Amino acid sequence: MRDLITTMRDLITTIRNFISRCKDPATRTKPPGAMSPHEPDLPKIGDLFLSPESQSAERASILPTEGTEDASPILGEITPPVSENEALGDYLPNPAVAWIVRAALEQPQNARELAAKFDQDRTDMHGDLTIYGRDIATGHWTFLVSGDGPEQVDGLQFAWDYFPSWSEDATVAAPSVYEARLQAVSVELSKFTESTVNADVSPTEAHKRAETLSTINDRFDRSVSIRLKAPQGTLFAGRDVWDVMLCLGLQWGDMDCFHWPNPSDCGDDFFFSVWTSSEPGYFLPEEVAEGRVNVADLIFGYSIPRSAAPATIYERMVKAVEYAQMRLGGTITEGDDGQPLDSRATEAEIREIADKLKNLGFAPGSDSALQQF
Repeated sequence: MRDLITTMRDLITTIRNFISRCKDPATRTKPPGAMSPHEPDLPKIGDLFLSPESQSAERASILPTEGTEDASPILGEITPPVSENEALGDYLPNPAVAWIVRAALEQPQNARELAAKFDQDRTDMHGDLTIYGRDIATGHWTFLVSGDGPEQVDGLQFAWDYFPSWSEDATVAAPSVYEARLQAVSVELSKFTESTVNADVSPTEAHKRAETLSTINDRFDRSVSIRLKAPQGTLFAGRDVWDVMLCLGLQWGDMDCFHWPNPSDCGDDFFFSVWTSSEPGYFLPEEVAEGRVNVADLIFGYSIPRSAAPATIYERMVKAVEYAQMRLGGTITEGDDGQPLDSRATEAEIREIADKLKNLGFAPGSDSALQQF
């Protein structure tokens, strides 16, 4: 089960990191479309392939698309907090996770000429940074260079991640590194025009912030899971599992697992997901239809920091597991160690983690949390 969870998280992280370099890193990041490990002609990441949603729907159509009863009121509806995305039309760095240097240009400059100059020595002088420009034509901020980027800009923002959690080689930068970055921006811009350059946070405070963020994932990157284990000596039949999931209102899709979709723009695309520790760990509809899927358990889970409403979702997830137990039988345990379910204690722990994250500026499900975790 740990291997499957790791694969799922690594895959989403890989795609999230790619998106963060192609789109606004402050906006909500989306996991990929349905992923099927048996599609040889599709784009591949590791041992998994990407397939479009339409193809997933076609694959799932060989099985019933509605449950034998409507148990969706068990889950009900959740209204997550409003997303903290930037104003419509603006793409800007996130000050919760990035050190930002702002530059007001005395004379408008050609965006591509600026980008070309900074790209020349981005690694040696500036590190891994993202540059944003204020488009004179629209008045909006966007990436300095993109497919439909600005031609002329009169302002720039330079952003470095305090501690890039996606990098295995991430280190905490010393105050002198931030000072050097600030100086480098001023020197480079002086070759184009006079400018006013300043940082939102001093180099010393930036170093302290990086130190804090260097430990935040180890402290709070927590997932919660509940396991429904089949009765001893038996397995859950794939067709029965399929019906129970549909009755709850879950959807089969990404990574060939079941999900409770999150229709809002706050938090992950799914409130929680369901998979199994039985090989291969997911549910191929073609195999389910042929009666070749029988699993030892069902695992319901989600990420606390990436969840739009972690305590509420846990409460609903417990009810979903209890419904599955009523339909399928089995024993409910908690986490990886098979301990008896103590929902009251777990919910209290979830609330404590959520409060601590909020105090650190990473409210669960917020854009900041999605970028950091």
